[in-house]
Amino acid sequence: MKHKFIFIPFLLVAVCIFFSCSSGTGETFENVTAMVEAEMEHTSAISAADLNSLILEESQMQIIDCRELSDFLAGHIPGAVCIPRGMLEFSPKISNRRLMTIVMGNNEGSAVLAASSLRKLKYLDCYYLDCSWEEWLAAYPDLFEEGSGKEEVVLKVVKAPEGC
Repeated sequence: MKHKFIFIPFLLVAVCIFFSCSSGTGETFENVTAMVEAEMEHTSAISAADLNSLILEESQMQIIDCRELSDFLAGHIPGAVCIPRGMLEFSPKISNRRLMTIVMGNNEGSAVLAASSLRKLKYLDCYYLDCSWEEWLAAYPDLFEEGSGKEEVVLKVVKAPEGC
């Protein structure tokens, strides 16, 4: 009988740990548009004008271009790092979770989902660019780079805080 009373507290602790460390809401969506709209409520945007100001001020930040490599090579924001959306969570090209991180994509949706993923990975200051590449290029034709640019730059690894 005494062993049952010892087992119950351990079981309760295990259940508490499981539910406190689990991630996700279990939310499902009818389509990708609904998923993007839901993530927009929890993810911060930055305008093209604000990003341009940060670039001109030479602010400390990392710009992630989550478009495919062929699109990136055709043109991108100077200093951006190409990490296609499907590889974002696994890439060693970004590691500084404390640095301001701006994500751009082919359209608003891919950037929102990418920024949301980084936020869930504890990137503390993460935004999606609220315009497409074509809109950026039309507004800032001088802030344009072709080819690989700084694609091969690997940022210094910064240890993340530990915990759930």
